[in-house]
Amino acid sequence: QHYMDILNTEPHTVPDHLKPQAVKLILTNIARLESGEEAQLASAGVPRHSPFPKQLIIQRALLDYRWLLARYYRHMKPPRIGQAVYHLRWMIDNAFPDDPRLPPVIDYHLFFYMGVALAKCDNADDPAVMQESKEFFEKGLAPGGVKGDNIKDSTAPIWARAHYSRLLSKMGNSIGAKKQRKMIVEWYLSPNTPIINPEGFSSLVCDEGEEPDQNLIVLSVRKKKAGSTWHNMSHPERPLTAVVPGVDKKCVECKKDGAELRCGRCQVTRYCNKACQKTAWPKHKLACKQA
Repeated sequence: QHYMDILNTEPHTVPDHLKPQAVKLILTNIARLESGEEAQLASAGVPRHSPFPKQLIIQRALLDYRWLLARYYRHMKPPRIGQAVYHLRWMIDNAFPDDPRLPPVIDYHLFFYMGVALAKCDNADDPAVMQESKEFFEKGLAPGGVKGDNIKDSTAPIWARAHYSRLLSKMGNSIGAKKQRKMIVEWYLSPNTPIINPEGFSSLVCDEGEEPDQNLIVLSVRKKKAGSTWHNMSHPERPLTAVVPGVDKKCVECKKDGAELRCGRCQVTRYCNKACQKTAWPKHKLACKQA
């Protein structure tokens, strides 16, 4: 019952040590649904009596479980989103049931989740896979997106744009990659965007093992000065009030702690000395101006 309760909870709010068990339970329920046996279907939550045809109920349950699985794969540590390709592809192929009484599950999130999954799968370096990933990103991140009825996550498009930017760089499209990064900055500077703490913002836009972009941390710290508390991405109802240790006094260039020299313009970025400041200025210029 404890793990069944987890399935009704958004994956990013579930403690990390419970996520593997939740994934195991989701995969078990998918197998039960695919078996078609009455006892197995009941264990997976399919009602014995319903006004809808049983096959459509099973299909909808499979859509919901696979979508939940993809979101768990995204939020695991380390992320396993590359393993979601099969499940997301199944969803795209089966997301519009013939019965008009059942609402569609597909929305723009599904497309850019597929883009990220393809960009992180085992054969992500295959040119055909990269092109397919790019097409899904374009479809999901298009203005307005493909609308549906599923849960909307305001940070998911930014997570997708960060991966899309890396994909475009990998494909040699530096102009397109720069455009995506600019859109991330514009989103963060919007007055409607919550004040996310630097650690949370970096985890949103940085890939596994990637160093946090100090320019983004500058924006995060600078925006905090206009508000009262950080936005806790895992628990929105619990604001964070503490700055992440080490962020404020780390040299943006050499990464050493204890940097005392501040940028005279934004008053946020720190450097060890003038040499580090001069070297870092071309990279820091845009964020400094916007901050």
